[in-house]
Amino acid sequence: MRKPVATLTAAALCLAACSSDNPPPPAPPCPTDARIAPAGDDGPVLEGTGRDATLWALFFVQPLTTSADSKVVWRMTGSGELAIVAAGPDGRTIDPLWVEEHGDSSFQRPGDEWGTGWRFPAAGCWTFRATRDVGSGELTVRVAE
Repeated sequence: MRKPVATLTAAALCLAACSSDNPPPPAPPCPTDARIAPAGDDGPVLEGTGRDATLWALFFVQPLTTSADSKVVWRMTGSGELAIVAAGPDGRTIDPLWVEEHGDSSFQRPGDEWGTGWRFPAAGCWTFRATRDVGSGELTVRVAE
């Protein structure tokens, strides 16, 4: 009688662990500084974490602050339209001020490219969450006053 119970238990554990509903990896911890260090010839660039996609961000404002609008260009692999939001330190979620699909550019990372504009209403850690029909990614940054 013990073998069928053990077999059923093992099968249930395997199914739970092998589920395709696993969430994407957690976003990196909040940086200690709002300044994003330059990465090579294309400026201040950060790589996010992704599930079935890669996510890269190029920042045009340094540091990110609540006192100025910020332009961020995204490169993301996957397929489908880009949907992106930012979740703030108090749990509030904001949409970009604008999203614009780009053609050619000098930002050489994999995937399709979009420009976005942001106005952060509060200082602290903000996590960008980008999704496409196939692929999702996250990137956490610190916003200063």
